[in-house]
Amino acid sequence: MPEYTVNLLWDPEARVWIATSDSIPGLVLESGSMDALIERVRFAAPEIMAANGLKEHDFTLRFHSERMVVDGELRLKITPDSGWYSVEGLDVKGLVTQGRTIEEAIDMAHDAAKALAESRAIMAAQKAATAKLKACC
Repeated sequence: MPEYTVNLLWDPEARVWIATSDSIPGLVLESGSMDALIERVRFAAPEIMAANGLKEHDFTLRFHSERMVVDGELRLKITPDSGWYSVEGLDVKGLVTQGRTIEEAIDMAHDAAKALAESRAIMAAQKAATAKLKACC
């Protein structure tokens, strides 16, 4: 089954997502929501392909996007992934979450960042206490 890549780009000036594809000529769509744009592409792609003479009935669309978001103190990279959104923290090592919507994924990233910070603080305190014990004995 052929696979076609669709690139999703965020236009910060227009505040919309834009979908384009090198493998589906003429595919250029936009929407204020990534979720809505993905649905529009799924609906429009077969018609655009047919208009271009491509007679594929069974095919897969692979969506590619990397949107950088600054949300509070977190810089995040958001990538759509099989109906989910993966979020990677750019400044917090080990911060990776997923959500069904962008908003859910960002909320989960904030929760995970807080949990990571708390865990790392406990580990640092334990390490300092162990070093102190080794130094005195």
